[in-house]
Amino acid sequence: MWCAQGIRRNVAKDDMEIVSRLREQLIDKVGKERYELWFGDHVHFELSEGTVSVVAQDAFSRERLRAKLSAEIRTAVRSVVGESVEVQFVVGAPKQPVSLLPSPALPLSSPLESSEPRGQLKQQTFPFKPATSPQAGVPGGRRRLATLEEFVLGDHNRVAHAAAQSALARPGIVSPLFLFGPSGCGKTHLAEAIVQAVRSRGMRRAVYLSSEQFTSQFLEALQDSGLPSFRRKCRDADVLAIDDVQFLVGKKATLVEFQHTLDMLQRSGSQIVLTADRPPAELFGLGAEIITRMASGLVCGIQPAEFETRLAIVTQLAQRRGMNLSSDVLTLIATELLGDARQLSGALHRIHAGSTALERPIDVEFARSCLADLFRATKRIVRLADIQRAICTVFGMDARTLQTGGKARAVSHPRMLAMWLARKHTRAALSEIGQFFGQRSHTSVLAAQRKVDQLVAEQCTIRLDQHHCPVEDALRRVEDQLKIG
Repeated sequence: MWCAQGIRRNVAKDDMEIVSRLREQLIDKVGKERYELWFGDHVHFELSEGTVSVVAQDAFSRERLRAKLSAEIRTAVRSVVGESVEVQFVVGAPKQPVSLLPSPALPLSSPLESSEPRGQLKQQTFPFKPATSPQAGVPGGRRRLATLEEFVLGDHNRVAHAAAQSALARPGIVSPLFLFGPSGCGKTHLAEAIVQAVRSRGMRRAVYLSSEQFTSQFLEALQDSGLPSFRRKCRDADVLAIDDVQFLVGKKATLVEFQHTLDMLQRSGSQIVLTADRPPAELFGLGAEIITRMASGLVCGIQPAEFETRLAIVTQLAQRRGMNLSSDVLTLIATELLGDARQLSGALHRIHAGSTALERPIDVEFARSCLADLFRATKRIVRLADIQRAICTVFGMDARTLQTGGKARAVSHPRMLAMWLARKHTRAALSEIGQFFGQRSHTSVLAAQRKVDQLVAEQCTIRLDQHHCPVEDALRRVEDQLKIG
């Protein structure tokens, strides 16, 4: 039976697992990004005996949710709680808002399976917990945005970070500021940080919207005759940040509104911040006029984080959660997982949940077992050509130079590393590796492997980027490049 008292009480281990299962079910169905866009701050869940109410803020949002995600929500709830549960869609604000997104203190997912039969889960108090995320206590219920102080600097994002600081120092001088890069590289963090800094400095108005929010609020304004209010919100802003503009592709009415909004803000000297997963020139579906406007400001690309930055990110995240992890565990996570801060955060939640449930300390062996499936998912098939490409990228070489028989260290050392990596990451035969990298014999490959092992053991250095760095670090850079593809 479900009860309000059950919502207030401390969440037990089994409860956390059920919350994790429901969240994972929904993310599996709709994808993590879409999940956060559709459910984030707009939808709550009210619980009563035998019923889960999906509570939207207005009739328009309720009907969109019912039309687009009804089947996925019903499937997720019933697979976790039981077949007899009824799901209904309603309008209103719940007395005790409950978020499906976990607070920072809760694990994103658990590596453990429940030992109790699925059918028994619906007999327990339903394990949702009132939202205790950082936005709690912010005036108006506004979600807490990321800050520049929390941003971890690295070579891959230094230019974008400087551009964000410039936009804050002199808003509107270089506008739009367009940040692009793959998911998890930090572009959303910077966009949020600019808006948060402007708000904290007392400027008149700074607005942050995802493209989904911009679209849904615009369509809602059209339907409810609220267009003047929507336009005042966006066009009177000192700073307007719109995240993931690639999702505006194909939305003709929204694109017209978006274009007029950009024009109005640029004429008034306001600062525009846009993010996307690719540069403006590749956003063909937005139309030439919008692409021209986006490219007229400052366009900054952000690459996935290298190992050093990933290590700094996971260290910072662990400290915020009060997790006292050894350097070996932190290094393992940063080495095995790609430069996606969300993935790193999820990994920490998972090992924390496993450690709590099993009452075990978190060492390297335990972390590896908890994250085994994540590690496997990040592995990709590596070919000799991939290693050649990564070596040439890191060392700034031409592929033909790497395949020559040159004996100069500038050629022979990268070639040795390539052979060593080929032995580690591929199943290619010795003769095949040798032929690929400069028509070498299989004995040359074995000699290269022994030599690199020796260099690593003796902590020797190799010339890279006009300076010397440890061989182990050079190998790690190449492996990072392999992961990026």
